[in-house]
Formats: sequence, C-alpha cells, structure tokens
Amino acid sequence: MYMNRFNILEEELSRPSVFKDESKLSIDYLPSKLLFRDVELRFMARHFLGMLNKTSPKTSNLLIVGGVGIGKTSLAKSFGNMLVESAKKRQLPVKYIHINCRTNNSSYLIFQSIAQELSHHVPARGYSTEEIISVINDLLKLNNYRIFLVLDEFDFIAMKSGTEIIYALTRMNDINKNQDTSSQVSLVLIARSSSFLKRLDESTASSFGHSILRLRKYNQSQLAEIIRQRVELSFKEGAVTDEAIWLAADIASELGDARHALELIWYAGKYADEEQSPFVFPDHVRQAKSSIHPVVRRETIYSLSLHKLMLLLGIVRRFKHSKMAYIKTSEAIEEYRMACEEFNLEARKHTQLWQYLKELAMFDLIQIKPSGKGQRGKTTLISLPDVSTRQLEKELLMLIQTTPK
Repeated sequence: MYMNRFNILEEELSRPSVFKDESKLSIDYLPSKLLFRDVELRFMARHFLGMLNKTSPKTSNLLIVGGVGIGKTSLAKSFGNMLVESAKKRQLPVKYIHINCRTNNSSYLIFQSIAQELSHHVPARGYSTEEIISVINDLLKLNNYRIFLVLDEFDFIAMKSGTEIIYALTRMNDINKNQDTSSQVSLVLIARSSSFLKRLDESTASSFGHSILRLRKYNQSQLAEIIRQRVELSFKEGAVTDEAIWLAADIASELGDARHALELIWYAGKYADEEQSPFVFPDHVRQAKSSIHPVVRRETIYSLSLHKLMLLLGIVRRFKHSKMAYIKTSEAIEEYRMACEEFNLEARKHTQLWQYLKELAMFDLIQIKPSGKGQRGKTTLISLPDVSTRQLEKELLMLIQTTPK
C-alpha cells in the first residue's frame, strides 16, 4: 500500500510541468523590485529619514490603508529591508520587526513577539504584559535599538482588543526620552480602513497626525506587468501565453487585486499541468476563475479557529437550503449549534458568536448589516459573497475534520 502511494507521488513528480518554481507565486514572496510603488516608497523614505540620523534620531508613525491585494504588506516589507540595509552602511542599530495581528491577536502576543525579536533569550511564557513591556524597554536601552515596527492587519486587533496597544507603544518613546538612550520605536500600522483612529485619545491620535498613506488599486495594465514579473520567475520560459496573462489581469482588475491575479495564474498553471499542456492558455484562466473567488481566499479560511469554521459552516448551510438573499443572526446561530451537535462540540455563547461574526465580516467572508424598513424589530442580516455554497461547504468540512478538537 505504501509502495503504491510512493509510486503515485513519483509518477506525478516525473510528469512535465509548466512550472519551474511555484514558490515565486506565493503571497509571502517579496520580489526584488516592487512594481508601481516607487512614489509610495519615496514617501516612506522621506517620512522615516530621521531614523537614520546618527546623533538625534527622530521617531515617526504611519498608517498604510488600502483594500486586499494592493501591496500594503509588500510595500512595508520592501521599505523595511531598505531601511535595515541603509542602517547597516551607517553602523546604526536599526531593527525591522513585522508582526501580523491576525496571527498575534492580542496585545500580549504582540509584545511577546517584539521581545523575542529583540532577544532569543526571552522565554515564550512566564511574563505578564507589564513585565514583557519592561523587558522590551530594558532591551531597547541596553542596545540603543531603533525599532521599525510594522503591525500588519491592525484592523483585526483594533476590533477585537481595542487600540490601547498604540498608546503603550508610543508611550515607550516618552519613557526613553527621559533616559540616556537613543532607542526609539517608529510605528507603521497596516489596515483596510482608518476608522479605528476615531477611537484613539487625542494625544495618541496626534502621534499619527496626517501621516496616512492610502494605496490606490492596480489597473489592468499594471496587473499584467505584475503577473509577467512573477511568470518569469515561476514558469518555464514561454509557458504562459500573453493572452492568458491579459485575461487574468482583466479579471483581477475589477478589484485591483494583485493577489487574486497571481492566484488565478497559479491555478491556471495547475489546470495546464492536469491536461499535460505545455502552455497556459486563456481557457485555463477561465477554469481557474470558476474554481476560486477573489473574496473567499483559502489562506483566510485556513487561518480560522475551529468555532469560527463551525459558524461559517452554519451560515453556508442555511444559505444552501434557502432562496433568500439574507439570513438573520438567529438563523445562523441555530445552524451553528446544529453543526456543533453533529461534531460533538460544545457550542459557544451568543456574545462570543457575535464577535466571531464581526471577525468573519472583517475578513470579507460574509457581509453583515442592520435590518431596514419592513422588518420587525432590530436584527442583523447576513449575506454571502458570490460564491458556491456547495464548494465552500466542502472546503469547510474538510478543514473542520482535520482541525484539532
């Protein structure tokens, strides 16, 4: 039996493929040249220039705002790498720390990650939040570190835990000003919206001032160039036809989403390999379009905890058997509880489920809105993006069955 499995794998590995390096199509891959963001990189260079002042370094804060797949993370990473490179030439102790707030979804986890980036000797457990902040301040003072800190997907933690972490981080600079150290923290927040700024106190909000960089969507020709850049790195020479590139760019241009464009061309390559075609044609891109949706992304679904998956399954199942465009939260929760019974899980409380609904909406997996005229009482209505409920249900069931209970 094991030999058969091994032979199947070897057989697949020996098949011809249009790919030479699929990793270059990953959302985590950062190309050496970031296309169509020179203006934004120059803005960041001017904004954070004070960090490289040898004697009197200056802190700066920035908020990068924009939709999904328009290069917010890549922009921050590209600049962070440039900053570290320039600091090394000047023998300055600049540290670039990039933290995803969806993965590190509490203030404690964020401070813990910062501390461990500054020193590998910091244990993973055993400190309170106040103690870990004190450890960070000690490490800053000891090494005179100048920190370029990026908090990615900050919307997530702002909605879940509030914005107090911004105050705590900006407060570090006030503490260090009163000590004999040039250490400092310059902060970049990456978010889809700037609405959370309204919840900041006046002094903390003023630390951002008008420092908001709003990224515009990519147009079709820009997306085509981005695809070409990655195609050269990931596919065999001449394997992807120009028509396939333009079709993928055209489809993704509706949202200006480069991530969706690259996902389309990757799936198209997979379909080409399945047919043993030496070329990726427009029809392969059409097949890719039918199998994925620009909103419901696999990496987003795969990051969900078990009960968020269960709640989304309940919502999908209610829509699967309903002719309605919207369902009520009570209907979603009812389906969720039925699903929990099916998998022998203890259902979460209503308040926790409401928080889950808001998080699913923030990830664009669902849309929520208050009921309008013609509806009895006040309730929240839920809708799904234009995606196959059967396909999504199948994906969710597979994930739930493999997620530790």
